[in-house]
Amino acid sequence: MKKQILICLIWIGVTTLTFAQPPSYDQKLGEDGAKQIATTIGLYEEEELTAYVSEVGNRLTRQLSNNPFVYQFFILDEPIPNAFALPGGYVYVTRGLLALIDDVDQLACVMSHEIIHVHRRHSVRQMKRGFWPAVLQLPGLLIGAVAGEDVGQIINTPIAVGSSFFEAKYSRKHETEADDLGVQLATRGGFDPNALSPILERITQWEEARTERVEEKNYFSSHPYTPDRIQNLNDATAGLTVQLNEMHQQSILEVLSDLPFGENPDKGIFFDSLFLHPVMDFSMVFPSGWTYINQHNAVGAMNETKDAFLFLMLADTVKSPEQHGIEVIERAHNLNKKVKSESVQVNNREAFLISTVEQVDGEEMHVHFIWIQYGDQVFKITAIRSEDFKEGLKQASLSLHPLTPSEKARLYQKRLTLVESVDAESIAELTARTNNVLSPNLLKILNGLPADEDSIKGTVKVVSERPYFDENSDD
Repeated sequence: MKKQILICLIWIGVTTLTFAQPPSYDQKLGEDGAKQIATTIGLYEEEELTAYVSEVGNRLTRQLSNNPFVYQFFILDEPIPNAFALPGGYVYVTRGLLALIDDVDQLACVMSHEIIHVHRRHSVRQMKRGFWPAVLQLPGLLIGAVAGEDVGQIINTPIAVGSSFFEAKYSRKHETEADDLGVQLATRGGFDPNALSPILERITQWEEARTERVEEKNYFSSHPYTPDRIQNLNDATAGLTVQLNEMHQQSILEVLSDLPFGENPDKGIFFDSLFLHPVMDFSMVFPSGWTYINQHNAVGAMNETKDAFLFLMLADTVKSPEQHGIEVIERAHNLNKKVKSESVQVNNREAFLISTVEQVDGEEMHVHFIWIQYGDQVFKITAIRSEDFKEGLKQASLSLHPLTPSEKARLYQKRLTLVESVDAESIAELTARTNNVLSPNLLKILNGLPADEDSIKGTVKVVSERPYFDENSDD
């Protein structure tokens, strides 16, 4: 399942933390964060591309001296271009970033920057300064004690709207250090250090065009403003010479061909309040006007005042809905908590409903769980609100059904496609010939072309779109 809003994993800074913590402390922080990321955002695990990214990362980390960490490299199944690293050696790039990249040097320079953040332990240093803010959380641990760890973890995943997944609030000093040492690391690994500036410019151009917002200069920003950063990079790369490694013998574009572009329908897609999941073959309607959340392991919605949640997840399919409910009843009794339960039918499907009330900071939170047998699967739908929300749970449960032909027809998939231009054709001509769905401006940015360029030559990245379901197939 995929997010409609982005999930920020932000640790809470402890002002008493000192930098005397051993590297194992970083490793534990990173390990915990990596589990959350895999569960909530999800990884893109295409074998060839993942191996390629890991090879770039391993070539870089072999150049580190006094390295206490074992590095791991992942592709995040997320369309927005970004990269980040968790303490202890967990380095991530997104699908969206890979789509913008033209050569292996750009990828290596971005990864070098993140590796330096890990190697220099910048995240832990920032925790010492208490820069990482707390975020809104519901009492998921209390609710999870009754309903199971999965519910507690989802509710306790910090949720924020923004354009980044992991905001470590690095200081300007640490960002500059990661740039300076990162280009040196890339050079030692056999990659061109001058490639970082172009990809930073392209990311900025893409996000400005996509969001229609111009990046504003802010001295207190956690990341240096890109034009200033590029000037600093030009100074840092002056005088560096590189012997390119053998990875340059293959174009990275060959590995990127057919990469999913934009939202990945495999994880499900929201159309306003309607959620369609083609792989699991279900449709469900969530409350209108709420904020919709599509995680890797759950899909749901949150109201404007953030005191009501409704979400669906896949339960253990070995157990029946009633068996799931009985387990919760037993846990509740062991905790001296009162619950109401009943076997019900939802659209002629076997289901089991449990209701309880939690006291949170002196206020009541009404919690309802319903397990529904859906073919060979069992779905668990959870409703939480400060006032009783049983009717909302009922409406959502009754809306659950297999995809209809008209719903299937709404689902399309976009792919990054490589084409060869014909006689320096114009952008408009190439778009018409290849059925490219990007605007001329975005197509230019995707391929690193100047804004005033009207023609295009050589190998070109375009984005094609086709129905998710084959028109001649019943699947």
